Amino acid sequence: MIRAYVGSFVSLAGVTAGLTWLYLGMRSVMEVGGACADGGPYVSAQPCPEGVPFLMVGGIFGGLICLGLFMWFGSRLGGSYVGLAGLAWPALFLSLGWNFFEFSFDPPGDEEGIVWGWLICGVIFALMGGLPLLYYVVPKNLMAILWPADPGSPRASRDEPYVPRPIRSRIIDSGPLTPTPRAPAAPPPPATGASAPDDAPADELVDALERLAKLRASGALDAAEYERAKKAVLDG
Repeated sequence: MIRAYVGSFVSLAGVTAGLTWLYLGMRSVMEVGGACADGGPYVSAQPCPEGVPFLMVGGIFGGLICLGLFMWFGSRLGGSYVGLAGLAWPALFLSLGWNFFEFSFDPPGDEEGIVWGWLICGVIFALMGGLPLLYYVVPKNLMAILWPADPGSPRASRDEPYVPRPIRSRIIDSGPLTPTPRAPAAPPPPATGASAPDDAPADELVDALERLAKLRASGALDAAEYERAKKAVLDG
């Protein structure tokens, strides 16, 4: 992971250097009239400034190589950072378009007025670089690139509602749980002043005692609860 971070930084620096060389090389050519040539069987009336061919060729091919490396290292970091490579397009055309705008209003040499050819090129380059840049000025798109969501985070999926993952409990590994039967409530005590009729049928009393005995045998009532319930039945 450290190599991916270092590689992304170094390759991004190479992309920046390539854009800078191309920008400066174009300015040097425009300062001599916008066209130059070196070598060949014919001698050009306007030779290129020293070092300009190296700047132009190195800026184009070196920048493309570094951009490819940045995309590769960015994919190692998670994939979303690759979207930053798209900023190279606006950076290229806006910087070169700035040169066209500047030299169209302030042409080199003794030329006066506006150079309309360069001005039109500046407008075209500004549109080519500015329109794609509108995608990156949207906060949602920029956040998705600079701060990509983790797979389990709430904003990882914008189409489905986020459901938090359940936390595993230590009880899960101890086997299935069986619910503990709740003991039935003991019969309520008789109201104050009330007494059971003397002629209560004996079979109802026997049934009540049998039910209490079954609850005691099943463990639903402990000894103390059984005695209290039995005394309440006998006392009426």
